[in-house]
Amino acid sequence: MAGISQLLLWSKEFKDLYTEALERIKALNPDYTALLPSDPGITILDAYLYQIAILGKQLNLLPHASLISWVNYLGVEKKGPTAAKGTVRVVLEEPLNEDFLIPTGTRFLTEEGIPFISTSEVIIPAGEIQGDVPVECEKRGTVGNVPQNHIIYLYQRLPYIKEVYNPQPTTGGFDSELDNETLDRGRKIIRHLWRAVTVDDYEEIARSIPGVYKAKAIDTQGEVRLYVLSQDGSPANSELLNEVLRFIREKQVQGISVSAFPAVLKPVAITANVRLKSGYTLETVRKLAEAHLKAAVNPKEWLWGRKVSISEILAALEEVQGIDYVEELILPAENIRLEPYELATLSEVTLYAV
Repeated sequence: MAGISQLLLWSKEFKDLYTEALERIKALNPDYTALLPSDPGITILDAYLYQIAILGKQLNLLPHASLISWVNYLGVEKKGPTAAKGTVRVVLEEPLNEDFLIPTGTRFLTEEGIPFISTSEVIIPAGEIQGDVPVECEKRGTVGNVPQNHIIYLYQRLPYIKEVYNPQPTTGGFDSELDNETLDRGRKIIRHLWRAVTVDDYEEIARSIPGVYKAKAIDTQGEVRLYVLSQDGSPANSELLNEVLRFIREKQVQGISVSAFPAVLKPVAITANVRLKSGYTLETVRKLAEAHLKAAVNPKEWLWGRKVSISEILAALEEVQGIDYVEELILPAENIRLEPYELATLSEVTLYAV
């Protein structure tokens, strides 16, 4: 309760509102050039923005329950939960002489009993021995994000099937957003009121879509290119990108072309010669270093376009339990520069004991 009551729902001063309003007028109506205090339209705008500024300051004084009511009034909905999706490979005992149908609604289970259900029917053609079935977890949330080879049972036995397994991890399962997170998004939505004008607007509106962790908008002469990272830290898939575009196009300014792309991840390979502390093996330290560096070089926490510096990698390595000191950092050999739409991600860690 204390954390929520300290939330600043409104932070704009009158001068900020006034400057932004003039910029929007110039962008939306270039022919309107009488942007002077003496102009009747600007006089009305001045009075209107003054009232908004007063309302915004009073908004910060509202109790917690009223904050929630205000955000609900703006149409800000709590994200999630969403169900994880993936593919289950069905392998037959032997090729059949006729097509084999796996119907929609076929259920599968993990070893822990997490249920998945097929979302469309799949036919394994005669003579083939396997087919891939699209599935969705019946339990919403991160519980459905399971590793590969984890969905290994049929809920109800089907003839001719030898085994089932998921060749890739299931992804896209997200838990419900916390109240604080919803309120924080509401504060940002007040600024753009669901209209995408500036690049910040595009990014914040994209972030409001379930499944999106963060987005980067690049404005290139009348075209906005939106790069999207999903909630699980991976580049957004085509389904999520289509949802982002559908939502954005309802809010954007006419005449602006918008396209969406998966976030571009820049792999960072780290190789170093290290002195180990007594009692530690090289493999143990490598695993500890990999875990520590994954947290440090993480696309969810990395700022868009921020370079990867050698000094930063050295400092992170020397924090690893079991490393006495780093004698030489072999890779990266120099600072890694990123494009504005790129995020750093750890690819591999190789350590040599000296």
